[in-house]
Amino acid sequence: SHPAKNTMEIVYFNIEGRALDLRLAAAIGELQFKDTRIEFKDFPKLKPSLPFGQVPILKDAGKTYAQSMPILKYIGKKSRPFPQG
Repeated sequence: SHPAKNTMEIVYFNIEGRALDLRLAAAIGELQFKDTRIEFKDFPKLKPSLPFGQVPILKDAGKTYAQSMPILKYIGKKSRPFPQG
């Protein structure tokens, strides 16, 4: 089955690495997401199109987010109330 059109997409290498926390947080928060895994050999051609030339990235609602900690915070806010302050 294909994810819904408005489903978030997490893009990272086909390893746990820096995307493990993102994948787990999205799953625990019961958020639907497409888990796009790229191969290391394909990274050089993707790099110029990536924010900061890095993965993980998260695509949601037509926007692309970079850096694992800000993405994790975004997922937390989207999945449940996040402490303000």
